[in-house]
Amino acid sequence: MSGTELWQSGRSILHGALAFQAAVLVLSYIIAGLTIDLLSIALILLPLFVCAGVAFAYRNRTDAPKLAVSAEAAAILLTMLSLGTLITYAAGAASFPFAYSDAELHAADLKIGFDWLSYARTINEYPLLCWILKLAYNSFNLQPLLLLAALILANQFARLRVFLLAMFIALAVTSIIFIFFPAISAYGHFGAAARQLTVIYPPEGDVHITILKQHIAFLEGLRDGSFRQVSAQTLTGLITFPSFHAVVACLFMWAAWTVRGLRTAALVTNVLMLAASPLFGAHYLVDLFAGAAVTTFSVILASAIYAREAVSPSQYLPRLVRFGRRTGNAGVAG
Repeated sequence: MSGTELWQSGRSILHGALAFQAAVLVLSYIIAGLTIDLLSIALILLPLFVCAGVAFAYRNRTDAPKLAVSAEAAAILLTMLSLGTLITYAAGAASFPFAYSDAELHAADLKIGFDWLSYARTINEYPLLCWILKLAYNSFNLQPLLLLAALILANQFARLRVFLLAMFIALAVTSIIFIFFPAISAYGHFGAAARQLTVIYPPEGDVHITILKQHIAFLEGLRDGSFRQVSAQTLTGLITFPSFHAVVACLFMWAAWTVRGLRTAALVTNVLMLAASPLFGAHYLVDLFAGAAVTTFSVILASAIYAREAVSPSQYLPRLVRFGRRTGNAGVAG
């Protein structure tokens, strides 16, 4: 089976995952009483629509099979991430009965010897290091599409399928855990002490400060019922525990491991992303450990699902025919 045939044989599972996500989104928003500003969301999803259009245009063409797979894989990934992000708002609303877990997360950090403030204060003394870590943290937005392209060019179609399905599973698992362990982040928990770290958190004009403040305001609004319409202007990361940045950093390293020329770059970039996550994502260290555990679970489950999908009755047919001939019961096979 060629790489493109392998992709085509397994994409129905990914399409099913997207359909499930869409159903969960609709149902969860009805239950939570949330609405979506569809026009604003559609405007920021233009790259998704372009990829979907290219995939549709090339669906039956044989002159550019990798282009067709690239466009479809990118459309699936962008749709998956978009739906997953929207679902976290319903999860945030559902977290209302549960108290913030910041004190427990910080206590868990201290038990394993990690002091968030000491770490942040140390990094804050080195502006160049802060800049490097910020670049690595922001690579979250670019790495997925580069990784898709690299996997396809390297004919790693089996790994591509598992990567996308693992991303879906990880999004689902982090959203479920988020309901029971909501947190306002280390930046919110440490308050004035965190705001004194002016290299990491400039007083004005820094996008990460804006996101961290929005995270707190939106989560509070979802929990008390004052925030009920999601738009492009209100889209931001809501989950502290487990860290989704840690999830994707580990997932990117796994996916790139078998691609020659990409392994080292992915390893360095994503180790730096992990180091940056307590700062620019204001995560506790235990958030990162939980994210790594979610990735491990997701990859194992996705691999098992595709391994099961690969085992079809037709693969056993020749063996059954041979067995029937040896036993004199050729009818076993048919």
